[in-house]
Amino acid sequence: MNKILSKILHRIYIFTAKYENQDHLPEKSYNKVYCSTVSVKRKYWPKFNELIKNQFEHGGNKYALNDNMEFTDLICMISPGETGADWILQTMCKYISRYKNFKREKDLLKIATYTFIMWLKMGYHIKTEHDEDISINGK
Repeated sequence: MNKILSKILHRIYIFTAKYENQDHLPEKSYNKVYCSTVSVKRKYWPKFNELIKNQFEHGGNKYALNDNMEFTDLICMISPGETGADWILQTMCKYISRYKNFKREKDLLKIATYTFIMWLKMGYHIKTEHDEDISINGK
């Protein structure tokens, strides 16, 4: 048992050492996976938020049907599926597959944008309490 634990700890050590001090890595490095600590998330959330905002505003203008609807709304009405918005989930799957094949940032931004649209379509934006997977004050 101690040998197994020792091997596991050694692999964790090597893995951790591999991901420390990543500032020297090139900006476009598709073979590297960067760490995402809370401080890194806080630092880059505003940039990510800006990119998503650009994405949904551009898409909102490009796919506007009228002042009250986008074509995504119409497609969901025509083919609601089980959730009422299955088309959005299927579109997200398409972008997930595209990201896996091509590793393009824009596909991740589209996935995040469609997640936001799905959140809106399901009415979570009008709820007073949200189903977050977090612990508040130890609860």
